[in-house]
Amino acid sequence: MNEDAVGAAVLALCQRLKLDYHHDPDSRKVTTVGGWPDWVIIGRTGILWRECKGEDQWLSSEQRRVGYRLQLLGEDFSVWTPRDVATGRIERELKAIT
Repeated sequence: MNEDAVGAAVLALCQRLKLDYHHDPDSRKVTTVGGWPDWVIIGRTGILWRECKGEDQWLSSEQRRVGYRLQLLGEDFSVWTPRDVATGRIERELKAIT
């Protein structure tokens, strides 16, 4: 499963759960700080900042830097992978903020 497939699963869940979200499939084409997360998802009880990665993909140094900064501010930043689709982790985390 590649990054696009993980993102498609996230999109379907966000729509089904009626969550507000911003998704940027290719932040390299947007004027923003490098490393900005792929997804910002807003629920009634919280905000998730998520980077999606496919098999054998890793965070860039810029993505790690932005993620650490978000975490230092108390924000919920993490990475979702194909394993997280299969185990239900993504769905659990999204349901937790609905």
